[in-house]
Amino acid sequence: KPVSELNKADFTEAFSILQKVPANHGKSSTETRSIRKIVQETDLKEQANKARVRAELEKAGASNGNIEAAEHQESIARLRVNTVYRHMQDTQRVLRYLIAHCYVNENFMKGVIWPKRELERLEILQEDNSRKIWGDELPKLFRTPVFQGQTTDIGNPMFWAPLISVHHSLREEEALQLRAADVACENGIHFFDIKVGAPWQRLKSKAATRRIPIHPNLIVLGFLDFVAMRRREGEDRLFPHLTRGKNRQTLSENFTKDFTRYRKSHGVYDKRIDFHSFRTQFNVELIKARTDSELRHILMGHEMETVNLKH
Repeated sequence: KPVSELNKADFTEAFSILQKVPANHGKSSTETRSIRKIVQETDLKEQANKARVRAELEKAGASNGNIEAAEHQESIARLRVNTVYRHMQDTQRVLRYLIAHCYVNENFMKGVIWPKRELERLEILQEDNSRKIWGDELPKLFRTPVFQGQTTDIGNPMFWAPLISVHHSLREEEALQLRAADVACENGIHFFDIKVGAPWQRLKSKAATRRIPIHPNLIVLGFLDFVAMRRREGEDRLFPHLTRGKNRQTLSENFTKDFTRYRKSHGVYDKRIDFHSFRTQFNVELIKARTDSELRHILMGHEMETVNLKH
């Protein structure tokens, strides 16, 4: 609709629909259905699956508790509360801009956007699927084939990327987009020079530009020899055969799917543990070692909290 024809009912309806959007929406480059159609078909699928499971378990004489648990397993994850709330905030900002420039006369998000108390209530009610650290699962991952020498590719990113991230806190895209030129040496110390050195390299923030000494574990495993090999081959990237996803055009988009498949096929999959959990693990280990918070900020590429540290 043109802005002049919008009314409060449009915003109320839009956000009632948005709350039901599947969490994985937007990850498929072939999706052509409208948001309304997606929500409608997702609701019907979920209802049908729950009804089927209930009927099967009731017939088998299962307890009410087990029936409820099985029905819950058929629930399809929807957008998180904070994601919906961010959309509400952004929409309200646009409306305030339109009001300031006399395009509309009313803030239609008033009464639609959740007040703080309602936001907190909804956050408490939603299932906790916050990210976990690898913890005891890390040794299990490193006992899977690719980490036990069962790979024919010395430059296999499935081997190197997790090791780089858990030892150095690199974000997934930071690790996958590494160039041979990003591995440097100064005063006898080899380090990762994390920066935007090519048009296709991306960093999350200005603070993400940093230098991180390469851990001895990687050197013992032959990482520097691997880098030297890439240089001899004339390859710019350390992982030159990785492809970009169709949606976000990032290397991590396709690699994330490969990493998920790898973990599932070797029994080390947990939906709350992902590649970013390596970075979280790194932070936890530094906290356990009582590393200064300033040093943790620098190594992880987080924004500095004081002017003194920034400069």
